[in-house]
Amino acid sequence: MLGATAHHPFDSPDFLFEVKWDGYRAIAFLGDGRTRLQSRNLLDLSPHYPELCRLHELWPGRRLVLDGEVVALVDGRPDFGRLQRGQGPFTYVAFDLLYFDGTSLLGTPLTQRRDGLAGLFGGVAPTSGPAPIVRSEVFPGQGVSLFQAAKRLDLEGIMAKRAVSVYRPGVRSEDWLKIKNTKTIDCVIAGYTRGAGFAHLGSLVLGVFPGPGGEAPAEGTQPGGPGGGELVYIGNAGTGFTGQEVQRLLGLLRPLDEGLSPPLRDVPAPLRRQTVWVRPELVCEIEFTELTADRRLRHPTYRGLRPDKGPEECVLS
Repeated sequence: MLGATAHHPFDSPDFLFEVKWDGYRAIAFLGDGRTRLQSRNLLDLSPHYPELCRLHELWPGRRLVLDGEVVALVDGRPDFGRLQRGQGPFTYVAFDLLYFDGTSLLGTPLTQRRDGLAGLFGGVAPTSGPAPIVRSEVFPGQGVSLFQAAKRLDLEGIMAKRAVSVYRPGVRSEDWLKIKNTKTIDCVIAGYTRGAGFAHLGSLVLGVFPGPGGEAPAEGTQPGGPGGGELVYIGNAGTGFTGQEVQRLLGLLRPLDEGLSPPLRDVPAPLRRQTVWVRPELVCEIEFTELTADRRLRHPTYRGLRPDKGPEECVLS
C-alpha cells in the first residue's frame, strides 16, 4: 500500500501517526523455516541482508507477512547513506501485519492489525546487541507534535494512516499520507555528463513521467513504450556524491551506454551534446528545494540509488 502526499502536518483523532523510516520498503514473509524480504518491484532482497534472514526464528511455528522498511540505524536514527553503502548493522522496522497463521488481514482495520503486531512483539525477548527487528511506534491523533520532533531529529518526516483503513496492495491512497521534512523525488537516470577528466562524473541527467492527472503509466507498459508515456527532463544533479559513489555509479551506467539518442523529451539543446545517454533503467532519490514554474528541480542533490523502485514509479504529480 502506498501513501499520497500531504504538505502540512495535522492533528486528527481519525489517524495514527508514526515516523517515516528512511530505508528500503520490504514485505517480510516469515515461516516454513525461512525469511524472505521482497521489494516493492518484487525483487528478492534477502541475499543483501543475511542478518535479517532469521527473523522467522523469533516466532517459531508461525507463518507471518509483515510490511516495513530495511534501515541502517545509528543511535536509533536511520542513516540512508550507510544503507546505500551496504554498511550495517541492518534492522527491519515493522509497521504492519498482513497475514497471520493462515488468515489474511488485508481487510482488517489498521488498528486491529497494529494490535496484532503489538502482540507479536510482546512475546519477543530483548537482545543484547542491535535488534534485527523492531516495531514502529504509533501516536494516535498527534501529528503536529510528532512532525516537530521529526524535524528536531532531522528525520525524513512522518506518516499519517487512517485508523480504520484496510490494506490495499499497490494502491496509492489518501488513507495513508506522507508528510516530509524535506522534499524528495524519485527520478530515472537518463544519462550523465562528464566532470574533470574523462573518467569522472559531472552530473546525472534526470527524467520523470509527467503522468496524465498525476497518474503513473498504465500497468504492463514499458517506460517510453506504447501507452507508457514519455520521460520528461526535470534537471541535473551534480552534488551529493562521494568519490566511492561516483565510481559505483559509473560502473553501473557504462554498461547501459549504447550510443542512444536522448530517451526523454524537453532536453535543453546544449545538454543534448554534452550528455552520455543511457538506457533509462536506474532510479535514484533526489532532494530539492522546490519545483520551478517550468517544472525543473531547484537545487537538486543526489541522495542515492533506489533499487527497490522501478522507472515506472517516477511520476511527477
